[in-house]
Amino acid sequence: MKSKKGIIILSVLIFIFLLPTSFAAEYEFLYKLQRNLQAYGWSEEEISAFMNAAEHLNWDLIENDYNDVVAYSLQYCKKTKQKTTAAEKAELAYELSAAVSDMKKIGFDDDTIVRVAVNTSREFVKALYQYRKHETEDGLGDMIRKRIREQVCREGTDTQKAKYSERIRNRAKINNQQIGKQFHGTGHGYPF
Repeated sequence: MKSKKGIIILSVLIFIFLLPTSFAAEYEFLYKLQRNLQAYGWSEEEISAFMNAAEHLNWDLIENDYNDVVAYSLQYCKKTKQKTTAAEKAELAYELSAAVSDMKKIGFDDDTIVRVAVNTSREFVKALYQYRKHETEDGLGDMIRKRIREQVCREGTDTQKAKYSERIRNRAKINNQQIGKQFHGTGHGYPF
């Protein structure tokens, strides 16, 4: 009996130490995001539904620690009359996380990043009605990325806009290479 417990404990320890670092980073990002949502007064049910929806997205490519900006932007969705589902909020959080990371690396200042994120959330909520009525050909992820690009074009310099467009193209190439390996998300042709 003791040897079985020992084997199980050893197996668990090996598994923990052999976890890919991207999994650990993903877990840490989502955990911090969850804590920020709690600070904004989200109920346990809302957070649980959001986290369940977020688990279905490929967070491996998210390289930032700006979960506070993402949580602040998600708060806008919660306050509007237009109700958003947990899956819609999770997709928005994913896309905003990727965009915030890209903008920070390009050199956008923090105030501009927050403006882009909040304005994207506002435009996302406005566009949801048409999306739900199938009046758009875009998938949810595509629709969010389009709103982010619009906001980056309004706020960024020409150099920042060009760099952001290049990062988006590079991420699309990476994601398209992963399609055969693993598919997550709701965008058309993108695994996120």
